Amino acid sequence: MIALPALLPLITALGASMQTPQAAAGVRALARSGNDAALAVRAGEAPDDVRAALRDLLASSVVNAESADAYLHEARRVAAAYATAWRDSFFVRQVARFTAWSPVQRRIKVSADSLRLAGNAALGRSGIAAATLAWRASLQRCESLGDSAGLGAALGNIGRGFYDSGDLDSAAAYFGRARVIADAVGDWRTMGNAVGALANVHRDRGELRRAGELYAEAADLRGRSGDTRGAAADRNNLGEMAQTLGDLDGARRAFEEALALNRRHGRAEPAALNLVNLGNVAAITGEYAAAATRYREALASYRDQGNRVGEALALRNLGLLALRRGEYRSALASLADALGIYQATGPADEAVAVRRDRALVRAAMGDLQGARGELRRAEQLATLGGPPGAAVLAALALARADLALDFNSLAEAEREYVLAEALFRRAGDRAGRAEALQGRGVLLVRRESYGPAATVLETALRVQQAAGDPRPVALTRLILGAVQQLRGDTALARHTLTRALDTLRVLGDAIGEAAAFAALGDLESQHGAFIAAEALYQRGLGRLGGRPAPGVAWRLHAGLGAALRGRGALGESVRALHDAVNEIERVAGAIAA
Repeated sequence: MIALPALLPLITALGASMQTPQAAAGVRALARSGNDAALAVRAGEAPDDVRAALRDLLASSVVNAESADAYLHEARRVAAAYATAWRDSFFVRQVARFTAWSPVQRRIKVSADSLRLAGNAALGRSGIAAATLAWRASLQRCESLGDSAGLGAALGNIGRGFYDSGDLDSAAAYFGRARVIADAVGDWRTMGNAVGALANVHRDRGELRRAGELYAEAADLRGRSGDTRGAAADRNNLGEMAQTLGDLDGARRAFEEALALNRRHGRAEPAALNLVNLGNVAAITGEYAAAATRYREALASYRDQGNRVGEALALRNLGLLALRRGEYRSALASLADALGIYQATGPADEAVAVRRDRALVRAAMGDLQGARGELRRAEQLATLGGPPGAAVLAALALARADLALDFNSLAEAEREYVLAEALFRRAGDRAGRAEALQGRGVLLVRRESYGPAATVLETALRVQQAAGDPRPVALTRLILGAVQQLRGDTALARHTLTRALDTLRVLGDAIGEAAAFAALGDLESQHGAFIAAEALYQRGLGRLGGRPAPGVAWRLHAGLGAALRGRGALGESVRALHDAVNEIERVAGAIAA
């Protein structure tokens, strides 16, 4: 058993830092008034306030031992009111057990609960490692007391740590133990949390039918304890599952319902997560301004709460949105801020993902050496905490494949694309699988295998269309249109490329538009329509502006040079071709031998 002197500073410090919420104070005032009917009504309307009041009363009975009997009397009244409102005697039993314990045991119980709550707070501020340390200390104290209710709650929290770290097997084991213990003691709140968390694990494994069954079971348990926080979390999780299945309207509705529920009850942190998810849906559907607004709302909220992990999440999404829009310098800045936080707080998988994102941005900017450096650091980071998960391995394989293609290492690129596709398929990640297929299509074009390239790209297109994200669909159409042109089907190529251009224009993707103008210019130039081609290349260069996208810029300059030469403007042609050479040399000059 833990020595008493070691507990006193902990309880005092935690008690001083955890102010009694106004809502909990209102419950306590009703308990002191003796109005049991009003107290039962309040317990029915606001069960979370009852829980907060009980925690405060039990802690106060330990810190202020001379008034312990008065605090425990209030606690019994509050627990009885909850039992009346919810037909659930769980808190009555818990208060009775606490009252029967010795003063030392009571202190251990209060410290265990305080440590668990401190771990919850640390998760956002300091990361998983700090949170898990506090949760394990709470678990140890509960085990020393034989406190089953505390054990179930602490096990569920530790499972959350494993889940956030990507260790689904360990997370499922802890959630499963929490569920069994909570069921045995009749703690419907903890059981609902464990069942909802298990649903998340099954969803992430791609076992969607089982996930749906567990979400339904969790919803029933939430109703038994008035757990609106858990109900909102389930709506959010169902939204994520709908998004995975390509049902973006369903996802948006679920996220909005979760947001409304969290805002109604003043829960800023889960509301910020709902905002991020709504931003993701807006980004997928091409509503970039709306996405940016949602992300910035979430960022401000996370910063107000001191939640650094949440801040990093919002920053990363702002960086990815900037990447979609071709705003590469802005993307690098946001991703750098997110990376700095993840390196300090974890989880490591998120730091790896941001490194990979930065590699993509640098490659798009033509900084292939910088992209290679980012990817190497991502791979080193991925192995620090043991073997990485399938999702991390898939993303790294895809990044290696894309970079190998940029360096024209075709055999290496093919191996990595095949590996990435297999890993994404195993993880149930349709968007990732489509990216790998798209890369293989580009590889086959490089090898002049146009028939197989078209087949692979059409498969990628079907997968992307099912996911509902218009940008990758448009980018795949750009490649497919070029393949159709190379196969001699000019009419189909023009139709495909024009559709891609229209989508990219609506999305406001300047670099994507410039690439589409380059492809359409190539099509006109091939058929001798040099004036039309020249106009398209000029429009592409105008849309590109000063954005750092040498892979698109050199194509536009080279195409313009060829079109000018075709209509006899040799001087202008030479200048355009020099501009193309300069773009290529700028990239080549940055690559170490």
